[in-house]
Amino acid sequence: NPDNDLFPSFSPDGKSVAFVRSDLNKSEVFLVPALGGVERRICGLNALSSSLSFSPNGKTLAVIDSDPDKTNFGIFLVDIETGEKKRLTTPPESASDYETSFSPDGKQLAFLRVFNRQVIELFVIPVNGGEPRQLTQDKSVITGVTWGNKGKNIIIASHRETNQSNLWQIPAVGGKPVRIVSGERNVSNPAVSPDGKTIAFVEELRDTNLWQIDYSEPTPKDSKLIVSSRAEHSPSYSADGTKVVFA
Repeated sequence: NPDNDLFPSFSPDGKSVAFVRSDLNKSEVFLVPALGGVERRICGLNALSSSLSFSPNGKTLAVIDSDPDKTNFGIFLVDIETGEKKRLTTPPESASDYETSFSPDGKQLAFLRVFNRQVIELFVIPVNGGEPRQLTQDKSVITGVTWGNKGKNIIIASHRETNQSNLWQIPAVGGKPVRIVSGERNVSNPAVSPDGKTIAFVEELRDTNLWQIDYSEPTPKDSKLIVSSRAEHSPSYSADGTKVVFA
């Protein structure tokens, strides 16, 4: 298909893959056999993209969407067979929900609520409805959420306490997060194996350096000016040209 196919998610039995098909004007959720075959449209979305989370029984998908007349995005539960959508969360007008994960027993959803680009917090809500519980108040950035330890804990990739992202584990009932994975690189998008023994995650390294170009010769030559194992950016010369300030 010429449109973008995004956010693949295996069904719990491993026989199907749900995904979002998106273009500039609309998005739709499809289901396709894991070994290939005929696609089946499940529902349309008012959101241009959405992460997907299967319920453990494989009958429901949690998606991020909005009502046709609203711009803030919350969690909707989608019936796999009928495509019927039911809103579960309604964030404040200034916030949006953007990533969610079913608990192993299917009774709860962990999700991330964005208040602005630099403030993302972790919440939990019962699947049958009710008020969400806020589990973090770090006023920081979270870049992934999943369940661990058979539903007793939630694992997040968070920038809490540092300017880089690490993996943290927090009790599902609430409590103090404990760092479980850290390193020199940003960590994101954790996923836990079905047996709960292994975590997969993305480790991202951004290493940009500052270069200079010498235009004094007929053929300009470039060379590295400021180099490290991290990202340098936003250079500015001093008025006399003898110093460079940078981030």
